[in-house]
Amino acid sequence: LVRAVHQEYVDAGADVIETNTFGAHRLKLGPHGFDAQVVKINREGARIAREAAAGRALVAGAIGPVGKPLEPFGNVSVADARDVYGEQVQGLVEGGVDLFLVETMPSLDQARAAFDAIRVHSELPIVISLTFTEEGTTFYGDKPEDVVKAAEEWGAAAVGANCSQGPQPMLE
Repeated sequence: LVRAVHQEYVDAGADVIETNTFGAHRLKLGPHGFDAQVVKINREGARIAREAAAGRALVAGAIGPVGKPLEPFGNVSVADARDVYGEQVQGLVEGGVDLFLVETMPSLDQARAAFDAIRVHSELPIVISLTFTEEGTTFYGDKPEDVVKAAEEWGAAAVGANCSQGPQPMLE
């Protein structure tokens, strides 16, 4: 089923398809008993997308937020977040992604944890996308101009916004 969805995007002319691994890390998979299979699940997600792409599209390894706030707002440390993302990245690299899409991040600290985890395992391009509120900041108060400046300093290939509001408020 997943391969068929990827194939439909490729057949429709997509230049890049995403793996179906947005929440495929131990903090999301653990409650379902799959925390020991994180690397395998990500590797297979990348492999399936690669098969569907068949050289006609690039494969982006999708990485979403940890789903919990990082310290000091929550009880997940930045180091723990990097470890969580590192397992996911390992599988995506083994599966053969062409780039990484760190998406729907609620804060710069989570985006940075994912970025750093990727750099431990890969030098592939990284696209970062954060979510912004109607007030024009991330859920933790990061302003768009600060997000862009930080992502550029890290060496991100591209930075953007997604989810949480419609296209007109995001454009503004």
